[in-house]
Amino acid sequence: MPLLMTKKVDRQLLYLNEGAYAIYIESSDKKGGDPWIRWARNFERCLPLTLWSHFGTSLSHETWQRDGQRATDELVSIANTVRQGRVVLFSGDDYTKAIEAVQDTSPKLYDRISQSIQELSRL
Repeated sequence: MPLLMTKKVDRQLLYLNEGAYAIYIESSDKKGGDPWIRWARNFERCLPLTLWSHFGTSLSHETWQRDGQRATDELVSIANTVRQGRVVLFSGDDYTKAIEAVQDTSPKLYDRISQSIQELSRL
């Protein structure tokens, strides 16, 4: 199972396993976030998945075109990493909180992202 859901991603897992990658939940403005996210932006084996407009502010249906294209690009990058047989750590807590906010404000984007993540978990 290359996609490993965890409660939180521990940096030590990435340092100890050079083949491991991690997904972090990003904001569209790429600013702020907790210490883990700020660290992940600068670590080469961390992949973004943009689910916030600004941290704490969900994406909206008005920016569907921009957000949909960005999500597609990020999901392709994540899928390629999984298909290479890499272990990809995924923070379930951060994802759940963000995707629930997206579900309320941008249902199309919610469907695209949640279906793609489900497919990746089956690879």
